[in-house]
Amino acid sequence: MLLLSRALMSSLPITLADRCMALAAAFAETSIDQANALLVALPNDMRQSLRLDRNTLANALAHSNHTSAIVVHQVLDSLAALPPAASAPAFHALDALTQATKPFSQRQAGACLARALRNHGDCFLAIMDTLADAPRREILPLPRSASRAAAMRALAATDPLTAHRLAHALQSRSPTAVLDTMTDAPYDALTHIWRLLPDALRQSVPGDRYALASAAAAPGGADALMQTLRAWEEDNDPLPLLALRMLIDDNPDRRAQGVAVLARRPRQAVALLPLFQDDLQTALTSDPVIAFASADMPPLHPSAPAQRRRRSQRGRAFDDERRCMARADSVTMKAMEPGQEGLP
Repeated sequence: MLLLSRALMSSLPITLADRCMALAAAFAETSIDQANALLVALPNDMRQSLRLDRNTLANALAHSNHTSAIVVHQVLDSLAALPPAASAPAFHALDALTQATKPFSQRQAGACLARALRNHGDCFLAIMDTLADAPRREILPLPRSASRAAAMRALAATDPLTAHRLAHALQSRSPTAVLDTMTDAPYDALTHIWRLLPDALRQSVPGDRYALASAAAAPGGADALMQTLRAWEEDNDPLPLLALRMLIDDNPDRRAQGVAVLARRPRQAVALLPLFQDDLQTALTSDPVIAFASADMPPLHPSAPAQRRRRSQRGRAFDDERRCMARADSVTMKAMEPGQEGLP
């Protein structure tokens, strides 16, 4: 009840995202019948704010896109049939979307809708297809290429939130935004994301390959690490390269994602371990899957001065690599200005 009160009292200084997440938490693991029983116990004003008039909402969406209200109503009926942990925040986000008049507010509502329907991509796309062009562009701006637009919709069918984030990252043409999207994406979406990137971003997201290898390799091992990564990339397998880029980052979420990616590739993780500096070896072998896969490897116990020296070398190389990535952001923006490549 407290979660519902927090979610529905929009006068409080909390965001739409906060309210939607509170609704999802309040209805977690409840059936539609259980949710209805909970609604009956609520005060009238709270109950009415949750039980939106579907006819009014359908008419608002249909009017904005010249779509038949009957078609929109069918889509909303499908939404209402979803588990309440998804449907309640999704309806709340849709209601906010119909009232939003500025692109930023439409994008915020779209992000909340995508999060609520993250496991219900078909319903997300059905809703998208009822919207007017302006809000649809804020929720999921599609590439101009028909094949890549279809690929983006395919990603949205499996993970609407990742598709929403990636679409805006591509629109901003920012390697950092793409890397943020990959950091939060599930493993199965990473290769799909890579295929959607234009060539310029495929180069700038990992950054300079040799700087990357130098930042991670054991002393004298940068060339061997570079050759190993290049061989996998030439085999159309970019994930070890991306995992390494995340592993050397100072953001703990990126580092954790780098470990998680290689844990799904234990053979590659074992191949990389001898080439890495000791702190990266420690980070990887802290994962039980990688630890088990590498159990037969001889342990490496560098001296304390050697550990400090390697971390210092890696820090300097990483600073150089970060500066490369900052420059790449600027170069990518210039290389993809409107009238040249734009959204692929």
